[in-house]
Amino acid sequence: MIQKILRLFGLKSDTPVKKISAQEFVELYKTQKGTIVDVRTQSEFENGHLKNAQKADVMSGEFARKMTHFDARKIYYVYCRSGGRSARACNMLAKKGFKNIYNIGGFEALKEAGFTIR
Repeated sequence: MIQKILRLFGLKSDTPVKKISAQEFVELYKTQKGTIVDVRTQSEFENGHLKNAQKADVMSGEFARKMTHFDARKIYYVYCRSGGRSARACNMLAKKGFKNIYNIGGFEALKEAGFTIR
């Protein structure tokens, strides 16, 4: 049944996108460094972002342009304000063949989990 539902929405159960919680990200990042991508707007980014995050606004087309320079063999951790835009960006990466993609959700949850903010 779940397979039919996933296919209905154009998803596969073996998707390379892994949705993890903010706390899981804090722990995972200690041992599996990767590229952190903030897909929020410029003003959101300027009001605070994760340390070492690259800004690539998914709604403006900036993310689509920048992802052409990403290395598909590397690990990518993607976040936004609440998890919707990061899911969209992760799916874009998956469609281009990326395999190590983590949707780490929303900025506020990441701050609360203790990740370093700039």
